[in-house]
Amino acid sequence: MYPELKLYLSEDTAAILAAALNADAVQLRATWPEPYHIGMLRKILSGNPARADGTPYQQRTTDRAWMQLQGLCRNQHLLSHIQQRNTAEDSPLRKLLHSAVSTTTGRMRGKVSFTAAKNAPFQGLAADGCKQALWSLTKAGYRVVAFIHDEFIIELNRLDDMDRAAEDISRICSESMQPFVPGIPVPCEYALTERWYKGAEAVYDEAGRLQVWKPN
Repeated sequence: MYPELKLYLSEDTAAILAAALNADAVQLRATWPEPYHIGMLRKILSGNPARADGTPYQQRTTDRAWMQLQGLCRNQHLLSHIQQRNTAEDSPLRKLLHSAVSTTTGRMRGKVSFTAAKNAPFQGLAADGCKQALWSLTKAGYRVVAFIHDEFIIELNRLDDMDRAAEDISRICSESMQPFVPGIPVPCEYALTERWYKGAEAVYDEAGRLQVWKPN
């Protein structure tokens, strides 16, 4: 759907591994040339040397992977763990294939897993924008009582102009995202309720005025 995502979702895992091992990247790529080799190594290092269906890898397969890893490693801190085949919870080998990731705002997370590394550039920006929106809403005088995942819960007075408030809140939230994703429109949906409901949506009367949404 979004071809540009390839730029963010691409990762040179072999280079990350070579850097962690202080190994020669060319030699490492020659040792494990296919993506599934790295995937297999990831499972071995996590202490779960098995296929997706739960079938354990053959012992000779895991033995060979450990020997190859030992032969490539020039990082003395990691070498002893490799020689001991240490995959305990606190073993540094558990994070050997983890990497660092940063958002375009400069916030960095280190030693993250694959899924976290792929998620952070997007969810991280959303989080930055939401923090800015929280600040902007508060400055505008709105009482934000909660924030749930990606939704603000804002308390309004029953005598308030609900249509004006809804449009104003939506505008503030959308504008707050612009410094983080310039040029990309970020619409904001809203609903008027007496309490928070996940499935709530905006409802209007015949005159187009915003009304309180009620569950069926």
